[in-house]
Amino acid sequence: MTGMLAATTVGAGIFALPWVFHNAGWQRATGWLAILTTLVAFAGYSYWRILDAVGERQRLVGLAREQLGRGWGFVTLLGVVGGVIFALVVYLILAQRFLAILFPLRSTAALVLFWGLAVLPLTFNLRRFAILENAGTLLKCLLIIFIFFSATNYGAVFESNTPIVPDFLFPFGAILFALVGWNAVEPMYEFWKGRQIGSGRGQAGPSPLRAIVGGTFVIAILYFLFSAGILGSLTNGSFLSPDTLSGLVGWPFWKVATLAALGVLALWTAYGINALEAENALRKDLRWNSNVAFAVIALAPLFVVLSGFNNILLAVGFAGGVFIGLQYMTIFTLAERVLRPQPLVKWIMRLAGLIFALAALYEIYSFVVG
Repeated sequence: MTGMLAATTVGAGIFALPWVFHNAGWQRATGWLAILTTLVAFAGYSYWRILDAVGERQRLVGLAREQLGRGWGFVTLLGVVGGVIFALVVYLILAQRFLAILFPLRSTAALVLFWGLAVLPLTFNLRRFAILENAGTLLKCLLIIFIFFSATNYGAVFESNTPIVPDFLFPFGAILFALVGWNAVEPMYEFWKGRQIGSGRGQAGPSPLRAIVGGTFVIAILYFLFSAGILGSLTNGSFLSPDTLSGLVGWPFWKVATLAALGVLALWTAYGINALEAENALRKDLRWNSNVAFAVIALAPLFVVLSGFNNILLAVGFAGGVFIGLQYMTIFTLAERVLRPQPLVKWIMRLAGLIFALAALYEIYSFVVG
């Protein structure tokens, strides 16, 4: 199950982190990474408990409509489906660029090739899907470790503590976009429930708490290693960019190609579960026909990119700051309603929801002003 969480979480967002860490300063960025890792892990386990409490009869959108009202349910639907579509658009844009580094392909051909490979696992059953994702995630983690240990100038990395961008909330959206993994909880719960039914409830099985909380913190450590590895490997002529790769002009080709392969793997393994989560929102919560829901989620991101939209920062801003912030607000509000936690836990949930609300407002403000 931890592999499914890592496959969903470690995606396009990882490539913005070196740029964010450099511009926000290491102390502030690391602090936000620790805070958001804790909140995301807390939210993920809370959502697991919600699904278990209601018998997984509905997903996030349906639960919001049932427990919080039709208006909140509609807003949550926009947050979930819109957030996933914008995230998948980011994946396609980045994959198009990364494949062009690895192979002599035109941009449209690279785009369609990755899209086909990313959509194909959606036609498999969940067990085969999990096996594919676990294999890809293992190789992805090995490549992150390779990037870290290939760096040669760690001193310069950790000396850059002076923020270039003074805004305190600046790292929030990008780090949250990189950490979001609650949408893996639904297939993880299905997988866990299937094993429990098959082996008999009460027998030893994977621990949801360990898989979600422990897995989230392991992912955060990998992000830290990746960012340190990139910044500690910059050479003359290289510069930082939001997608990492386009600025590494001073690197040898084999190293850029290795990172491009990491990128393709990260995007491919995250694409499937994210698409599956949005498809389930349409199919289970809105009662759409399975084929129609699949067609919408499979084709909409491709159509957006082919229409000429290729602004990564705009897509990341809305997917990470606005849509994902709204999703986590919904999870904490649902947890308070369904789980009826103790007063201290309830106030922690409310504080967390407020933090995500402020982040969403900050991203909207930054987009309008900037």
